[in-house]
Formats: sequence, structure tokens, C-alpha cells
Amino acid sequence: MILDLRRCCERSPLALLLLIVVFSAAELPAQLPTPEIATLSRQVASVGTAADVTVQGARLEELSSVIFSNFNGEVLPIKATPKTAPAQPLRDDVETTNVVEVTAEAGVPTGLVELRAKGRLGISNPRSLLFTAMPVDLPTGDHSNFATAYAFKPDHLINERLTVRAANVYRILVPAGQRVRCVAYSKQLDSLADLNLRLLDPAQSQVASSRTNGMWPAEIMWSNATGAAQEMYLEVRDLLYRGGDGFHFVLEARVESSDSPAAPMHLDTLLRPRVELPLQPNKFSQPAGLTLLQRGWTAAVPIPTATIEQFPIRIQGDLQEARSIQFAAQKDQQLSFEVLSATLDQLTDPAIVVYKVVPPANNAPGATATFQQLAEQDDAPAVGTPAVRVRRLDPQLVWKAPEAATYQLKLIDRQTGQRPVDSRGFLLEIRAAQPDFALIAHDPFPTNNPATSKPFGMQLMRNGSAQIHVSVLRYDGFAGSIELQVEGLPASCKCPPVIVPAGGVEADLVIQGAADAEPGLASLAIVGSSKIGEQPATRRATFAAITSAATPTYNAITSRHSGRISLPIESLDTAPLQVQLGDGNVLEVKAGGKLNLPVKLVRQPSSAAECTLRPQALPPKVGLGEFKIAADKAEASPEINVPADTPPGEYTFWLQTETKVKWRANPQALTREEAYQAKLKSALEANAIGDIPKPQIEAAVAKAAARVEELKKQTAEAEYTLFLPSNPVRIRILPKD
Repeated sequence: MILDLRRCCERSPLALLLLIVVFSAAELPAQLPTPEIATLSRQVASVGTAADVTVQGARLEELSSVIFSNFNGEVLPIKATPKTAPAQPLRDDVETTNVVEVTAEAGVPTGLVELRAKGRLGISNPRSLLFTAMPVDLPTGDHSNFATAYAFKPDHLINERLTVRAANVYRILVPAGQRVRCVAYSKQLDSLADLNLRLLDPAQSQVASSRTNGMWPAEIMWSNATGAAQEMYLEVRDLLYRGGDGFHFVLEARVESSDSPAAPMHLDTLLRPRVELPLQPNKFSQPAGLTLLQRGWTAAVPIPTATIEQFPIRIQGDLQEARSIQFAAQKDQQLSFEVLSATLDQLTDPAIVVYKVVPPANNAPGATATFQQLAEQDDAPAVGTPAVRVRRLDPQLVWKAPEAATYQLKLIDRQTGQRPVDSRGFLLEIRAAQPDFALIAHDPFPTNNPATSKPFGMQLMRNGSAQIHVSVLRYDGFAGSIELQVEGLPASCKCPPVIVPAGGVEADLVIQGAADAEPGLASLAIVGSSKIGEQPATRRATFAAITSAATPTYNAITSRHSGRISLPIESLDTAPLQVQLGDGNVLEVKAGGKLNLPVKLVRQPSSAAECTLRPQALPPKVGLGEFKIAADKAEASPEINVPADTPPGEYTFWLQTETKVKWRANPQALTREEAYQAKLKSALEANAIGDIPKPQIEAAVAKAAARVEELKKQTAEAEYTLFLPSNPVRIRILPKD
């Protein structure tokens, strides 16, 4: 069970986010309502053609805009207009629906983009949408058997959802001497489907089959050598016969001469994983449009057949067989070996082994060199949270030559089994060791149990808080501290910098809105600053997003690279609680000492319950346990104990607060509907309806009354269990006297 988040670091694309297995748990109401997109009515649209896209999910009311961005975070010039509901008599405001008319004008590049919906309750999680140069069909009706099979149209793509406990069946005419090629993708479209394809002849005998493997498509090629045209049938189903929402796919089929060279399918040019040089940012040639940013990579050289004499070098090849590369190194020369393969969605498990080449004694005729193994490296350590976990499946090795000699690097593939011939590519760099770091950031689902993480939206209310988790990937021995900060915040928000201590791998930034925060939408950047040697170094974080929660049938959280974090500031609501930690100054204490920590709760009437506060990211050995603030209190001053052997330095920590609140989501909608209902009744009673027929007004009154009752339920006060972050506080621990 593998996550979909890959190649997402500025320094070098060697981060692979792997889905970990988590135990499913009952979902907790761990946040106030935000817009959440579960799926789209379509995942593929044609450039230059208008298409209606229905945004499906929860709390998407009062949709105001849809934002498209690439995986660099740049907003794209794609028109997206929410359609309005039919006009109602005597109504002044305009109601929008969840149907959006989307048009990518000619000139917009084909490939994957991210769609986010902004509504009354903030901005949604992202969903992938693929723009293509081919027309797209959205089949309807039952086509789960031969009799109702959907007929392929030449040069068209098919985009639809799988049928539960059945197959989607398509009909394709293959003339004699022609071949049919079929390719189907799912994972790049934020789909849960594991596709299985079967090609059947008119007698329902299988002639070919295939299934998806990670980000690699299911693909079939079959030539008609029967001497007569054949009506063939293609079945598409989920491996476990799952279907419905979340199990969508895109399918391409082409009939061509069996004698012609096999040209790439259109979907392959957009979605197929590939190893390319140079790596071009935002080319949309990588799965999910993932951006690959270079750092220090040199021009490519062919696979060498002789000893390499200089560094750095960069080599591209394939791992259909082990690759051995000899090189000369001086005593104590430190080299870094870095491989990209599984990171680029290749179906490989690379490992590297370093040998010393031992010449034959006395150069005896016919004698051959021997090889003394010195080092071996497989996977790098995993980093991240259970919801967004970075598992680096490619080897990275920093190695020091014990003496001046000739050495051999052997690159092997520990993956076995049949795979597509182009699925074992690799890039290898050998260079002087170059310490560095990369950052991956995401907005975590607000819970104390990461196993319940799911896709969710984001908003910052007045007096509200928003959290961003940052994971640090360290390379070539870099172990320095890093200061993190947020760029792009409006003046009405604050987010103090935080410190990732030396050797640390994570931290949390907390954004807090002012009591008079102005509404808006901010695009954020997360920046980390440190020193590499004596030189200052600044790195921008790459963003990630959760794409699906764990379920009983798919017990894992999935996530992927995302292009941006957008922060909507909402002014219609004030958050029920904000937690203020410290007094704005750096806390300073000597090892072996103690200090009191001032904590203040900014409560609204809806927050009148006991609060449990749990310290997060405390410095090593520092003692501060869980504590509570009673329902009728708003302040506390717990004592922090700093043992004498606490490592000196600067640290940042924060508190997670668990509490219950009473909350009404969007009560303004009910107020407006009640006002409209009253307006209709008054106009009807005063006969002030102008030229509008009375029966039409009476029907509008009945409709408004039903809508009022619906909104009373939707906006009724409910109890929520919240997990809120405090602002972080910086503590400076001084050496003991």
C-alpha cells in the first residue's frame, strides 16, 4: 500500500512519500466544518472546449470561485465559473451551484493541474484534473456486459467511474491486419482504483490482460491475425471489484496497422512515469505533474565502460541488469552517491555496493582483479507523519575512500517480477559530499490520532489558528538547526518563526488571525534558513496534500505532492477559542533551572468547556506534562523543569489543546433565507408582486419555507471536539554554571 506523494523537494527530487498502514478508527468531529471535495464529476477535460465539472463533497455551500494551479503553485489562466441556480421571484442575491463551467483556452498546456473550490467556509482540499488535446467521452447508462457495451470512438478518451462488483465493458472493431492498443490510468487522478483490463474476443475468450502497478498504467496490445475483422470487447474493473465515487479512471484505445512502429499513446505522453534528462520543471511529463528541481546536477554522460576520472558526473540508464562503474579516488576523498529511480515511480528497488578493485598479484598472465566490498546502501530512513510520510526508497551514500585506489560502484535492482521494459530507468550522480536539506510542508488534519487523517479544507477565522507541519530531509551529513518562517501572510495574521533543532526532522508553524482580520486569500511559502558550513542557505518547502483517508477496505492514508497552500481568511465568524502561549518574548533558562509558562485562553461564548493542553516538540529531557484549564478559567502558569543535562540551544515548542465547543456553521444562510421568506409573504399579503403571477409567488413561498427548515438543521448548533494549536514559543537553554 503505497502513497502517491513523490519527488517533492527543492534540493533534489529524492523524496518518495509512502503510504503507511494505519488502523482504521471512528471518525471524530475534530474540526469545524470546511469545504471538502470527495470527487469530481469528471477528471479529464479537453483544452479549448468548455466542460461542466460538478464538485462533489461536503460543506461546499455558497461556492464563489474555483482556482486552478500547476504543481509549481502558479495560478493558471483557466476559466472556471460556478453556475447559478434558477432566479427566484423577488430575490436580490444570486445563488451558486456546485456545477462549474471550466474552459482551458487554446495555449494552456496539456497535463495535470490542481482544482480547489472556495466557498463560504474556506477553501477545499485539491483534486487533480487532466487537460488533454483529445476529445473526452463520459459514458452513461449500464454498459457492464457485451450486449450493452459502449462503443469506442476513434481518437477519443473515456473518463468514468468503475462499477461496483462489475466491469465496465467497451466495444472496439479491429480490422484484419490491425492491432489494438489500450492504456488506462487511475492513480494520477487521485483515484483509489487498482485497474484490471481484459481483452475478450466475440466468444468471450480472453486474449490479453493487464493491471496497474503503482503509477504505471494497465496496458494491452493485441494484433488481429485472424484474417477477418473482429469485434473485440475490453473489460475494465477494479482488482477487488470496488467502484463508485473515488474509483475513476481515464482510458485510451487506438487501432493501427500491425506493421507500423508503436508511437506513444497520448495519455502516455502526459502521465507515464519516465526518467528524462534534463529534468524540466512543470513539464507535466511526470506522474501528477510533479516538479523536479535540480541542484548541482551536471550534464549527462553515457554509461561508462572504463574508469571515471572526474566528478561530479551524472549517468542515465536502466536497471534491467546490474550496472558496475569504476572510478579512481584519493585517500580520504569523500564522495556522495545518489540514485533516482523508485523516486521517479520506476518499478525498482535500487541498492548500491562499493568495492575496492584489488589488482592481481604481480600482474600474473591471465589473472583477474578481485573485489573487496567496503560499503552498501539501500533505503534511506523514512521521515514525516503517518498522514504524509516520506520514505526514500533510493539509496544515498556518503563514503570516504580509505586509500588512493581504483574502486567500483555496483548498482543493483532488488525488485523482481515482470515489469514494463521502460519501468527500470535510473539516474546516478557521483559528486563530492555536499551537505544540504529539503523541506516538505502540509496542513495536518487537526486530531490527536493521525490514523483518522483525511482530506479537508482550510480557513482562518478571526481569532483563529491554522497549523502547517514541516518535515526536514537531511542530505550528505547535514545536521544544523533550521529556522522556519511563513511568507505571504497578510498584516492581520501572525506566525512567529520556529526552530528545528540540530538533527531534528520536523516542526510546526502556527498562523493566528487577529480579532479584526480582513477577508482574503493568501498564497503561502514556507522558507527554511540555515548555514551549510559558513555559507547561509535558504530552501523553500514543497507542499503535500492528503488525498484519501483510511477505510476498512483500503486501510491506508494516501497523499501526494501539491502545488500550494492557500490560506483563506474569513471575517464572518470568530473562532471559539485561541490559545496564547508565553508573552511574546524568548524564554530563557539555564540547564538545571525552572520557569513558569504563561498560558492564556481567548474564549468566545461557544467555548465553555474544560481544556486539556498537551506539550508538543519539547526540548530533549525538558519536563512539562499534560495539564488542564477548567471550564470557568482562562489562564494557567505551569512549571517547566529543565534538567541539568539538557543540551543547550534554542528550541521551539507549542501546546495542542483538546476541548469541546458549541458551534453553528454558516448561520447567515438561515438568516438570509428567513428574510427572503418574510419578503415573499409580505409582498403576497400586500399584493405588491407586480407582474409576477400569484401562483409563482405562492410556489416560491413554499420553496423558501422548505429551504428554511433544511437550513435550520444544517446550521443547528452542534458539539465539536477540537484539537487546536497554540502559538509556538521559543526557549533558549543556557549551559549550567
